[in-house]
Amino acid sequence: MAEQPQKLKNLSTALNDHSAEGIEILTSEPSRLFGLMLWLIVSMLIAAFLWSFIGKSPEMVTAQGAVRPDSEVRRFYAPIEGELVDIFVSEGQPVAEGDILARLNARGAVEAAARALDAQIQLEAAERDYDHFPERKTLMLRKTAALERQIKVEEQLHERRLAEGLTKLKQSQKAKLQEVLSTRDQARRSLEVARKEKGKFERLLAGGGVSRDEVELKRSEYLSARANFRVAEAKLGELEFNLSQEDANATAGMEESYQKMVQSRIELEKQQDEIENEENKLELDLRSARLTAEAASRVSFNHIDEENFLLIRASESGVITELSFTQAGDKVQANTPLGGIAPAEAVSVLEIQIKESDRGLLRVGLPVKMKFNAFPFQRYGFIEGTLEYISPTAQPSSAEDKSPVFKGRVSLDRDYFKVDGREFKLRYGMLALAEIIVRQRRIIDLVLDPLKKMGG
Repeated sequence: MAEQPQKLKNLSTALNDHSAEGIEILTSEPSRLFGLMLWLIVSMLIAAFLWSFIGKSPEMVTAQGAVRPDSEVRRFYAPIEGELVDIFVSEGQPVAEGDILARLNARGAVEAAARALDAQIQLEAAERDYDHFPERKTLMLRKTAALERQIKVEEQLHERRLAEGLTKLKQSQKAKLQEVLSTRDQARRSLEVARKEKGKFERLLAGGGVSRDEVELKRSEYLSARANFRVAEAKLGELEFNLSQEDANATAGMEESYQKMVQSRIELEKQQDEIENEENKLELDLRSARLTAEAASRVSFNHIDEENFLLIRASESGVITELSFTQAGDKVQANTPLGGIAPAEAVSVLEIQIKESDRGLLRVGLPVKMKFNAFPFQRYGFIEGTLEYISPTAQPSSAEDKSPVFKGRVSLDRDYFKVDGREFKLRYGMLALAEIIVRQRRIIDLVLDPLKKMGG
């Protein structure tokens, strides 16, 4: 037979089933338990109060931040304006240098590539001229050395002419002049003797002492002596003229020698300036060609596919951190960044914004605990790190109140969470709360701080 369910008795009926001693035992046990519990609670409160004066708890400053690479994000651009046709990457995707990131329909791409090719040809010509210049420079330097030797010889000849030429000329002229002067003086003396003899014989002729033929002979001798004297005078004048001509010719010769030496010096300086100017011109042409080729190299025929679309390639290996354009048909202006690439060797750090009121006790080297929104710390824990940088000046925050904040950077002990034996790396842009342990304070001080603030 099935058992009948037992009916519950009310309290008065249950108490009637027990004796007075049983009822006393039942009513006394709860009071003892209550007293013991009350004593334990009071003891714990007293112990906690006493411990608050001895025990210490960390004082923390919290700051919001996001994961960023420790190096600058490299932007990749569209070199000319166009329309986005395809985008082949997404944020967080790793890329290698040279990978195709996007395609643009750029109408001026072919013309720009042609200009780049022409600039490359000009650069190669400039490099060729610059490379061949040392050979020409060697020949020009040899010519310069020959001119220097020629100038040295001309200087020596000129100095010798100055030292010896005029002296020898004067000596020769002096000898000639003395000879002519001696001849003229002799002719003058002969003329004087002939004049006296002629006068003497003319007086004797008047007294009949000599014949007329003798007088005529003396007259002839006088006329001959006078003619000889005049000839000597003429030779002296001619010699003086010749000597002045010789002086003029000697001076002109020395002047010509000096001018030739000066002309050689000018030619030497001109040759030296030509070497320097040509070298500077080649360097300038090469630098200009390099700049032109570099500016034009942003678009080449290697950047254009078979459909005449402009290919945007990764300038280096890394991870795509952001994309400014994602929809086909987007209009892209020249030199507008399409996105950013964090270098492959970049290390993840947490960039935080520290309130001005929390800046006072912070210093580089303090330990930090980071709780990430994408990995709730109640389940996955936190990542530890170190505060490694604080900006020297405050800047307006991005909040509406524009309150001043200091920028900080926290290094991570690890950049991943381990879940079920698998590592999940942090992604750039993930948000986290950084708890920076500033110092250890007594618990009683932490409890009294709110009361102190309320009191004034």
